Amino acid sequence: MKTDFVKKIVGYVSLIKYPVMLFGIFFATLFLVGAIFTEDVTSVTIFDGESLYELTTTCDTVSGALAQAGITVGADDKLNCGLKDSLTKVDFIEITRPIYVDVTVDNKTQTLLTYSGTISDVFEKNGIFVDTDDLLHGAELDEEIKENISVSVQRVTETYAYDYGTVDYETKYVADSSMYAGEERVVTKGVAGEVAYKFKVTLVDGVETERVFVSEEITKAPVNQVIAYGTKATMETSRGKITYTKVMSVTATAYTNDAKWGDATASGMRTRWGIIAVDPRVIPLGTKVYVKSTKPGYADYGFAIAADTGGSIKGSIIDLWMDNDPLCNRWGRSPAEVYILEDQSVDIFDLRNGSVWTAP
Repeated sequence: MKTDFVKKIVGYVSLIKYPVMLFGIFFATLFLVGAIFTEDVTSVTIFDGESLYELTTTCDTVSGALAQAGITVGADDKLNCGLKDSLTKVDFIEITRPIYVDVTVDNKTQTLLTYSGTISDVFEKNGIFVDTDDLLHGAELDEEIKENISVSVQRVTETYAYDYGTVDYETKYVADSSMYAGEERVVTKGVAGEVAYKFKVTLVDGVETERVFVSEEITKAPVNQVIAYGTKATMETSRGKITYTKVMSVTATAYTNDAKWGDATASGMRTRWGIIAVDPRVIPLGTKVYVKSTKPGYADYGFAIAADTGGSIKGSIIDLWMDNDPLCNRWGRSPAEVYILEDQSVDIFDLRNGSVWTAP
């Protein structure tokens, strides 16, 4: 009997266990759903450059939301909020990615970071000065930076340089009556001058690219050379060099003493070797001369003094005294040159030293 009772009890329990289990599952499901709907859920907008994300998350912080969206933030990236900020205080998350600009200037390359603006803004922020003459490659100063770029600056400078040359001196000649003709003497030595040539030089990064002539200036004037030349007329004779002031071409005849006049002359001097008769209007009496024969083979008459006159001695005719008729005849009527001696104080008879004309 007791056994049958137990079996009945077990049967009754079997009948109610399934409804109890179903009831438990139902309440568990209600608890889970309640838990889900009672947990905080947040919607957030993420701006990442040109990308836009609308995110619904149960995460509490900005970093959690970014991680859920698969967005990585680098050290140089800028956010409008903190990574640890609560999403309850953040309506949207904005990420500004950096732009890298490689700049080569003054022989050095550096990478500069910016988030917006122009090349000019980047240069100003980093203390890079660009002159209006400098050359910029890769971008313009007012160009808006939207992507990583490389730019280079070439420094353009202008300066002046000088080249130097010489200025030749001139040679001037001045007459000197104290010197013989054909002689020269340097009075002032010539010294070359100096000229400076000015050039405008353009340098690009220290390298010359252009040189333009500007002007020239004499920085040191030359000293002209002065040479004195002799004007004293000279002639080589058998008795040496003589100086003269004038030369005349004449026709020379010869005469000797005669019975009528003997050794008397118009000047009062006595005839002797070196006495000649002249036309006083052409050669004044007392003039000391040198008579040169221009007849081939004839010796010069030599030093003489105009001391006599003659009725047939007119104009450019002279008469040479000789000591005998045969010599006079041998001389005959010959062409000659009369040199008026520069030094009229000389003793022509001393210069002759007893010399006579010798017929050829």
